[in-house]
Amino acid sequence: MSNRSEVPKIASAINLLTKNDQEEIQLSELAELTLSLKANVQAEIVHYLLYTNWQASQPDKNSFLWSYRAIVDNYWERQSLNVVDTANVIAEEINNQTQEIFRG
Repeated sequence: MSNRSEVPKIASAINLLTKNDQEEIQLSELAELTLSLKANVQAEIVHYLLYTNWQASQPDKNSFLWSYRAIVDNYWERQSLNVVDTANVIAEEINNQTQEIFRG
């Protein structure tokens, strides 16, 4: 497992990691099932989990996943674009949205 703390944090938030009775981190049943599928399906499932695990009704829960959803929505709305050319514009838009959503 990676030494970076965000990897297990994100994997836990999307229910791919869990803790056993000894409080050891392990793959969840969902992770085991996902790994048994074809790679392209795995990617779709992880995308779905990342996209759906932030809810406006509970903005503080998994708030770090809000930006994933916002960026995906932004790209979807734009349909066809050059990511390199628009990266700074999109980053500024997402930053402004963050201020509005999580103002506190």
